[in-house]
Amino acid sequence: MRIPGNARAYSLNITVVPGGPLQYLTVWPAGQPMPNVSTLNCFEGKIVANAAIVPAGNGGAITVFATNNTNLIIDINGYYTDLANSGLQGPTGPVGPTGPTGPAGPAGANSTVPGPQGPTGPAGPQGVTGAAGPPGATGPQGAIGPAGATGSAGANGPTGATGPTGATGATGPTGVGLTGPAGPTGPTGPTGPTGATGATGTGGSSAYASLSNDSGTIIAVVLGGTNVPLPNSQLLVGMTVNGSNDTVTVGTSGDYRLSYCVRTTSALLMSTRLVVNGSQATQTAISNATAQDTFCRGATMTLSAGSTVSLQLYGLLGAATFISPGGAELRIEKLSP
Repeated sequence: MRIPGNARAYSLNITVVPGGPLQYLTVWPAGQPMPNVSTLNCFEGKIVANAAIVPAGNGGAITVFATNNTNLIIDINGYYTDLANSGLQGPTGPVGPTGPTGPAGPAGANSTVPGPQGPTGPAGPQGVTGAAGPPGATGPQGAIGPAGATGSAGANGPTGATGPTGATGATGPTGVGLTGPAGPTGPTGPTGPTGATGATGTGGSSAYASLSNDSGTIIAVVLGGTNVPLPNSQLLVGMTVNGSNDTVTVGTSGDYRLSYCVRTTSALLMSTRLVVNGSQATQTAISNATAQDTFCRGATMTLSAGSTVSLQLYGLLGAATFISPGGAELRIEKLSP
């Protein structure tokens, strides 16, 4: 097939042959921003094909992006061009009748040659105009609108329990010997010295945070990641949370235990993670090849004062609905003094 230079869009069949799971692949006109829409997905790492109509970009080119390594086959089976100002030309009308032949001129002396032929008759009427051409192709779908505003923050949760009391010191050994007959009771002896006090037990954490989302919130998830608001049951000691209730700031440096859980009303092919100081904490990420409705993970990390921690959903372009209560929770506890 020869593609003309004035082609405005292409009808393509796109096939991927990945070496493993492929989160998504997208195709768009060259010179334009990459859209937030996938052309195809291949989470199982198998050969997958999909048809797409892609407008021509700068110089008639298109651009392709894949999240993972893959072989790519693009077949073109058609194209679109600008429509002409009118429809296709109708057939030519019938030829009008020939006009009458003019009278013959007088013969010359001793000549048998007739005079010149008379003028041609008028042309017949023009045929009818052909039907208008088909309408042009529909333009691409517009982008998804922004997510709605986050609801108001709930009341603070109750204070955590006091740490356990330290263990009591061991009792000394009993003396060995035969028991003699009981003698008369002697006078009461003086009070002995007070024994040494046992070691003090370990107290609770000096800094911790506990936050949740219990209101059945619907989260609009984008591929690059969406922070989860945690406005309910907030308990913060030595830490703070921002106005959107989706980012916790640590007040002091040390070793911390971080854990989270996310529970949705239906199984989703979605990923979860903790983002620390704007970057993914890999040891906390859950990236599934099959759909599920419960995502829980924890890790121990060293954080400096002022570090930020957020719970994120990613790898899905759609909506995730939390169960109520217990839709999402985040726990941060300082381990070192």
